[in-house]
Amino acid sequence: MCSWSWWSWVKRPKRAKTSCAAPVSSKVREADAARAAAARSAMAEIAGVETLEKADGHVRLRALPKTPVSSAGPVGELLRRESLPVEEIYVEHARLDEVFREITMSAQA
Repeated sequence: MCSWSWWSWVKRPKRAKTSCAAPVSSKVREADAARAAAARSAMAEIAGVETLEKADGHVRLRALPKTPVSSAGPVGELLRRESLPVEEIYVEHARLDEVFREITMSAQA
């Protein structure tokens, strides 16, 4: 039996592990990105903020919650309170193939 998995050869976009706590992603203007990231990082519910991509004058940010409790409401309230315009905001959910891979890989370890 070989030690590599065919799955390791599949190219997929980088995504956060979403099995426990669903990250909240948003798209903001590039001019507001640093302020939005700093405000989210200061939230007690958020473990960290990642910059996913920059394109067309916008930045996509991902807020990683500390607990499985939804942080979409608090993130939305923060953005509104700070008067940060947002193009999109959504909660990332695990895809079936990611959940299957996480389960099978943890069983092998």
